[in-house]
Amino acid sequence: MPPETYKFCPRCAAPLLPAVLGGRTRGHCPRCGFVHWSECTIGAGGVLIRDGRVLLVRRAIEPGKGRWTIPGGFAEENEKAEEAAVREVREETGLVTEAVSLLAVRDRPGDRALKHDVYLVFLLAYTSGALHPQAEEVSAAGFFLPEELAEMNAAPLSLAVTRLALTAADRPAPGFKPASGINLFSAAARLYC
Repeated sequence: MPPETYKFCPRCAAPLLPAVLGGRTRGHCPRCGFVHWSECTIGAGGVLIRDGRVLLVRRAIEPGKGRWTIPGGFAEENEKAEEAAVREVREETGLVTEAVSLLAVRDRPGDRALKHDVYLVFLLAYTSGALHPQAEEVSAAGFFLPEELAEMNAAPLSLAVTRLALTAADRPAPGFKPASGINLFSAAARLYC
């Protein structure tokens, strides 16, 4: 989805004027001070391993229709990224999980055609539920052995993060774990270290 190009202030409806702020020309409202800094999307997905097999779903919609990926999608504005990963896995597969650690971050800066996209991948632990692919977004789902992944039409990000998780399966959970007891000035904020 291309970034928004605002002509009017979304706060007070005054015309936005170009201003150099933060080293770039941006839309600025001379009336209320609004600055259109950027457009960004945040997504989250999860790697779930059971009995040495990794959970993948085959996408039923674009982008990537027909490709095998880890379950995931966009985070809602009022949702922590780890909650988004757990929700997406439940929606797409019927499985209830919990986030163990932050496994990887994909940072894909945008251009005039695409928004800046940040995707957080969590290592998940199975909690409950049975595998039932959601027909709207997923045409199939299953647990696959590492040697099967090479023969599948799998997305490169999904292959990379599943390999990372599988190579660390015999050690303590890889990645960054949520920290507690740190004042982040917001009850909704989460620090991983």
